[in-house]
Amino acid sequence: MSTTAGKQGGYQWQGDPKEVRLGEIFLLVSEDERLEKAFKEAADPTCLVSTRMGSVMGKLQEEQIQQQINFYNKRTIQDMIDGVQTECH
Repeated sequence: MSTTAGKQGGYQWQGDPKEVRLGEIFLLVSEDERLEKAFKEAADPTCLVSTRMGSVMGKLQEEQIQQQINFYNKRTIQDMIDGVQTECH
């Protein structure tokens, strides 16, 4: 994958669109920050509930992200191209 910054920028992927899984792209372009860090920073260290909330939310988010990756890994760039062509007809 190559990227071009700026107003006219974007991503370019080299390869057969039938073989490029959307999950791969999702991992490359998605934010890597996790909510757990944000919750821990906001937690009141004297409150047992708020100090555990970040860990629990972080685990839930990791599960949700893995489900997204699994969903996108079932689809390819070719699936996207086919969908766009279907929508245009």
